[in-house]
Amino acid sequence: METPPIERLGFVRVPPQGENAETWLQCNACQKRERFWIQEERVHCACGAAYDHAAVEGGQVAVSELVWVPFDKGPVQLSELEVDWRRIVALLLVLALAAGGIYALLS
Repeated sequence: METPPIERLGFVRVPPQGENAETWLQCNACQKRERFWIQEERVHCACGAAYDHAAVEGGQVAVSELVWVPFDKGPVQLSELEVDWRRIVALLLVLALAAGGIYALLS
């Protein structure tokens, strides 16, 4: 199944179940919360995982009870908006090498 465009990805809200408070689905495969869409009675994650229910303490919640929420209307604080330090270090290394190369050429 092809992943929809980014604007069609979002969060999936799990309504309160008994004494369990409302919660947000998290992918078991990639541990992300903001890359879901619901299609064909399944919740799909952009990483390729698919679910036919949500597991909650004490039971399961069917897909028909889950609520898809667009990214901009969901709990953005749960999303993966962190800085990827590996990419920053790699970029700084490339910039340092380029600066060193330019300095060597001009000397």
